[in-house]
Amino acid sequence: MTINTALLQEIQDYLTDASDQQVQCFATEVERLKQLQEFFNKYPEECKRFPELIRAEKALDYKRPYRIAVIGVTGAGKSTFINALLGQELVLTRAAGKAATGTVLEIFLDASDEEDQIASVEYRDKANIRKLVDNFIQCYKPGAKFKGNLDTNLANALKQFEPEQRLTTAKNFRSVEFERLRDTLAGIVMQYHNHERSIGSFRRDFSLTNPVEKEELKNLTDENSNLNSPNSTTRIIGLVKKVTYRLKPMESDFITDTFQLPKNVCLVDLPGLDGSPLHNIIIREGIKDADAAIYIKGPKRIDTDDDVDLLSNIREYIHVEGNVESSEGVFFVLNARDSITEDKVPANLAKDMHDLIENFLPGYTSHPSLSNRGGEGKPYFLISALAALEAQKALTNQPLENPNNYESLKLKLDVRNGSDDDLLKASQVPTLIDKLTLFARDYRIEGQIRDGKTVIDKIFESLDTGYREEQSQLTRIGVYSSQNQVNTVLQEKQQELETTLRKFRENILKNDLKEWHNQLTTDAQNICQAIDSSLKEKMPNLWKKASSEDIYYPYAGSTFQILEKQLVGGIEVNLWHQFTFKVPVLAQHLVQLYTEAINTQKVAHQINENCLGYLDLAAIQSSLNGWIEKEMSVTMQEVSKYIALTIITDSEKWGLLKLTSNSEKFKQSIEKISKQPDVTNLAHFEPLITTVREHYQPIVSDFCIKALLNLFKYEMFLIEQRLFDLINQTFEEIRSNSNKHPGVRTKIMALIKSDPEWKRMELVERKLADLNFICGKAETNH
Repeated sequence: MTINTALLQEIQDYLTDASDQQVQCFATEVERLKQLQEFFNKYPEECKRFPELIRAEKALDYKRPYRIAVIGVTGAGKSTFINALLGQELVLTRAAGKAATGTVLEIFLDASDEEDQIASVEYRDKANIRKLVDNFIQCYKPGAKFKGNLDTNLANALKQFEPEQRLTTAKNFRSVEFERLRDTLAGIVMQYHNHERSIGSFRRDFSLTNPVEKEELKNLTDENSNLNSPNSTTRIIGLVKKVTYRLKPMESDFITDTFQLPKNVCLVDLPGLDGSPLHNIIIREGIKDADAAIYIKGPKRIDTDDDVDLLSNIREYIHVEGNVESSEGVFFVLNARDSITEDKVPANLAKDMHDLIENFLPGYTSHPSLSNRGGEGKPYFLISALAALEAQKALTNQPLENPNNYESLKLKLDVRNGSDDDLLKASQVPTLIDKLTLFARDYRIEGQIRDGKTVIDKIFESLDTGYREEQSQLTRIGVYSSQNQVNTVLQEKQQELETTLRKFRENILKNDLKEWHNQLTTDAQNICQAIDSSLKEKMPNLWKKASSEDIYYPYAGSTFQILEKQLVGGIEVNLWHQFTFKVPVLAQHLVQLYTEAINTQKVAHQINENCLGYLDLAAIQSSLNGWIEKEMSVTMQEVSKYIALTIITDSEKWGLLKLTSNSEKFKQSIEKISKQPDVTNLAHFEPLITTVREHYQPIVSDFCIKALLNLFKYEMFLIEQRLFDLINQTFEEIRSNSNKHPGVRTKIMALIKSDPEWKRMELVERKLADLNFICGKAETNH
């Protein structure tokens, strides 16, 4: 698998604290997830079997902030705990058992020193409220739908809505819960109706350093503020979907352990589970979106129905089944360190907490890195959030809420005479802060990679095992492998194509060569004519060089002689040169005739069709042209340059000098030429040239043509073998890779007559092939 460098850079940009190796591993799993998603897009019926895919998608979504959800039952001290983590009273707190806010709070510690700390409010829009209503309706009366605007009519219709009768008689139906949720949604609809025209002008950004804006934000998000009085037209709490805080990490010269988060990690404060149906929906959605969780438990009874509900959601959406390491993102906190001496605290609190954890996350309490996570041999953190918050106030010179309570906290935590720092340490919150910070900074990315990989591996393994079992079952009942049938069809197509090519060559040998021989004979005559013309032009010079004149000086007389050997030698060498230039024309014409036959018989088209379009037509034509031009043509033209010389240079059989001594006609043709060195009338040489042509023409028109045709037969055979190799390679690729080419696969399937069971087998094998391809690419990268 090749990882795109742009993806690597993008992951590094979002996960700024990731190492190069982590980025590489993260990108690998992102690519595997993408391939798995593409597989499910191709076979959507398979996706429904794997709801855990959402877990992998969430773990490997590097663009979204990593969300650590803080959850707990109302009254567990969740808000106090968050304030203690942050070192400031940011989150609204209420008396135990009373919900402070029903709003989701996202807390980022990424504000720079130069930036103001702000909170941004996101309000519910029409689409969001409509979705809440529609989901509620479908849950209790499938198929029903409320139309119309978000107004009093819809609110009244909701208040009168009743579930299907079959649901009301079910054992798990809770009429009180149904009615509360129905009324809550009707209230949200009314809130939207009351503020629809003004919601666009609502303040969305609040400065946390501005006391007025901070107080306004508290009133906005407080379930019990005057602004949100029940049945009041000013009530707006139901329209607040989320509040996002951008804070600076706490810095203090007196506090060494402060909570730190990477810039792309946020703390998410979910509403306390208090029996409110809407809160329950918000909490479930929040846990579903969370990557890690801090579960806060108070000192009351451990295994309540609310605890069971919360932990069930954690197990479903955060924990990866069968992988204990994935549970490192779940922190269990028992906020009871300042209460364990009170009579109302259960005697077996520690054991109950231990058993609760083990029941929901098996292996957690015995895992080497988790069994003593909270120290003191505990897999959970036993803390006092209130003691930590009050100690932080004292250390930073903030006013204490109740000095007497402060001293009482010291007494309960056994630091009666200790310092403020001693109380902070005794609260065990600094220990938890260290572990949380370490997890967020060093372990979370490894956890995301591991969780994503674990889920993807399990899905791939499950798919592969299931398909192989189905394949085996079909084989047992006599359904032949789709690949066997495909191979049979492909073998037939390959043999058919090879037979076609052999018949093409056979037709040339039996029929076309006769006509081609006639055309080459005409070419040979033209070549001889051209040689004669060239030789005639050169004869005056050859004659002059071969002439000799003996002078007898006493009588001033002279005798003209022609040196026959020199003349014949000059003619013979000239013929050699002419053959090397002129005979290749025969080879060129022969190759041209073969090329025309290839095109006329549409050889490339036949290969393309019989290979089911796997090979591109233009590519086939290009390969053919290349073999003809670069191999056949080159070889034949090179050989044709010298093919005549293999005979004419044999002086014993074909030499002109031998012809001179044995041929009266040759001698007579020389005698007819003027006995002088300079002969300008070319007609005088024609008898000699005719005699020479009668000597060499059979070499060109007979020997050269036959030799070239024989060489052509061999070269044609070589090209046929080239085509056979290409065809064999192509069909091997089709057998191995047809699933990657839907068009080819469709053509193959059209050639196969199959029953439904065979189609099922073919589909199973196609899925297996796709899986093997994906896994093979992944293995290549590893």
